[in-house]
Amino acid sequence: MRAAAPAVLAAAALLLLLLAPTAHATDSPSYDDSKRRWPAEPYPPTISVAGVDVLNPRDVQQYRQAHVTYWRHVGVTVNGVGAWLGVFNRTVMSKPADASPANPAPVSPPANFACPKATAYDWPYEYEEDAGKGSKDRKGGKDSKGKDNKKKPKKPQGEDTFLITGSLLAAPGTINRSCSLPARRRVILNVLDDVEWYAPTIDYTQSSPQLVPQGVRLSPSSLRSLAQVNIELANASSCVFLSINGTQVPNITSFFHVSPYVPDMDIAPGFFQVVRQVNNINVTGDKAAQELLRKGKNNTDFADAGYYLIFPRGLPIGRHTLRFGLRAGCSLAAGRTFFREGVRYSPAERGCGDDRKWDDDGKKERDRKGGDREEGERKEPAGRKEEPGRKGEAGKWDAAGCKDDGKGECWPYPNTCGTDCVTLGAAELPAFGWEYVITVTDKQ
Repeated sequence: MRAAAPAVLAAAALLLLLLAPTAHATDSPSYDDSKRRWPAEPYPPTISVAGVDVLNPRDVQQYRQAHVTYWRHVGVTVNGVGAWLGVFNRTVMSKPADASPANPAPVSPPANFACPKATAYDWPYEYEEDAGKGSKDRKGGKDSKGKDNKKKPKKPQGEDTFLITGSLLAAPGTINRSCSLPARRRVILNVLDDVEWYAPTIDYTQSSPQLVPQGVRLSPSSLRSLAQVNIELANASSCVFLSINGTQVPNITSFFHVSPYVPDMDIAPGFFQVVRQVNNINVTGDKAAQELLRKGKNNTDFADAGYYLIFPRGLPIGRHTLRFGLRAGCSLAAGRTFFREGVRYSPAERGCGDDRKWDDDGKKERDRKGGDREEGERKEPAGRKEEPGRKGEAGKWDAAGCKDDGKGECWPYPNTCGTDCVTLGAAELPAFGWEYVITVTDKQ
């Protein structure tokens, strides 16, 4: 008999809730029908690890931007000369080979090369995974209303950012480095990542030939998918490691993010030289590769995925040891899926997408009609199509920046322009890591 009492009370309580006034309903989060989602819950801006403030990994937008800041080179022209002379942001992809932190064994590198300074860049427009869609060109040109939408890069905003960088991997093992950093300056640490770019023939068709054949330019979504699938680990929580002064960073998997798609990354010749050296790429008879080694690549596609940490206030004054990398016995996860979508060009058209032709002196460029213009001015044709992976109408420009003259075709299904996802099996990975001894001082 007594057992029935709680049920009666529960029913009465439920009735009171149903009949209760709703005057305080606005005190709790409400569903935003315009955005079709619940508002994000508040979270602390930083978390503490071994006495160091780390940006909360839930701040996804800042972490996604950090991927771009880490790799990005933003060039400016000095008297019409040189993509690499004046820069707003000169980071990993912009260094000469002997000064590049991507180089695992540079010859006589400059002081502090392993912790270069970058300026957090205020993007001239928003990079997203569907960049390139819509009525506006990737850079410059006119929108669907005929108005000029060309935007000049903005000046850097905020204080300097410093990078703690790994390197491309020449062999398993541990790479030891040291550097000095100023106190109270933002720091970005790249723990482990996979970076992908389009630059025939030293690009993702070299690193992932089993997934992407020569001559294919991936759509933005497919490029981001490739970066993610190449770093998707079977057990990341036990494989990826990072310690700060001997204290392991907990829940390292929460720091995994995928960058936005970037349509206009600039890559210096030195970066390609390091990639060639590390991967032992034979460029004999490959004119396109030799061109990259001499001149680099401007305004090309980029995406990145991996584990990054942001120290918004830098590291405390003193000496710090950071160890990070991949433990032994790790593998890429079975069942990973790669989204395939792109445009495939014949060998003669594999440089498509960069509609700039360089003179022999490298100081000016020539558009497809033969007119000269100063380097840095990217002129886009009106009526250009901006649907990734779709072949443009005859005589117009497709999303890859190439005039559709019948040589470019949809990939992987040229007849239907269909897309698909391929499932990949497990793959073993070597153990490797870096050990950094970092001295932080008040010197600026």
